[in-house]
Amino acid sequence: MISDRGPGFVLEEIGADRLGIRASIFARMAGVAGTARIDSDESGTVVTLGWELS
Repeated sequence: MISDRGPGFVLEEIGADRLGIRASIFARMAGVAGTARIDSDESGTVVTLGWELS
């Protein structure tokens, strides 16, 4: 888990041309059979990454 206390953002409002979250987080985690969750609001952002050990 990674977090900050910045102003946050609305994930759904990020343009399709902005690949930072989509390519760097969601796609990379999907490529290793993992998961990514991003929770963000006015008090900060939390990114949670996970995958099962085999």
